[in-house]
Amino acid sequence: MVDTNQPELHRASAPIRVGVEVVVFTIRDESLHVLLAPADTAWHLPSDLVRPDEPLDVAARRALTDVAGASEVWLEQLYTFGDVARDPHARTISVAHYALVSADVVSDHADPRAQWWPVATLPQLMLDHRRIIDYALTRLRNKLAYTTVGFQLLPQRFTLSELQRVYEIILDRELDKRNFRRKVEMLGIVKPTREQRASITGRPAQLYRFVATEAPEVIGAPYPLTVAQSPVQIARISPVLRRRGRVVPVSPSEGNR
Repeated sequence: MVDTNQPELHRASAPIRVGVEVVVFTIRDESLHVLLAPADTAWHLPSDLVRPDEPLDVAARRALTDVAGASEVWLEQLYTFGDVARDPHARTISVAHYALVSADVVSDHADPRAQWWPVATLPQLMLDHRRIIDYALTRLRNKLAYTTVGFQLLPQRFTLSELQRVYEIILDRELDKRNFRRKVEMLGIVKPTREQRASITGRPAQLYRFVATEAPEVIGAPYPLTVAQSPVQIARISPVLRRRGRVVPVSPSEGNR
């Protein structure tokens, strides 16, 4: 006769839970930040269990809305974390997502206890949430090289210096200004507007906008990108540019910090 009171058997027969975690990135105060909510002894990513009647992306947006107060942001599925011992309380498989949002989009959080934390100085985190954040950052850095995903962290009108700074903050290294602007110009992914931003240190800065439909090798949709659309996939910004079937080698002069 099987003793069903044994905790090991209870755990083995318990249903497997499926959850979602969302890594929300933004740029604040010249550094990459992630949104976290507090628990009793540690901080955690926006998360929840998937309901039986909802798709994974709907569950992820619900978890995001509960903490950030906004769901209309760019969101992509990241990875499935399913280590047996990742949650000591129950067998839980997590389908992680990551989201990118411009700092001017999300101002007030639905959870007033939630805070933006610099990725470089994260607090104590629950379960494997640090591993999820690290994986999301790696994905973001890799994707930055061949898509226009970085534009999700910018307002609709921006300067070329702001665009370059987004790349530098995410990659954690400085980029040569002249080389970077030459690459952006050759890709044809931005266009100047009729607007300028006043500067107290010099002449007004030209404002630009993202033009997905005029970028080479586009697979996305016209500007502005909406929540249902993916970033435009382009040739790598470094070290090779590809335009209209021609490969144009570029010698990068970026230096590490």
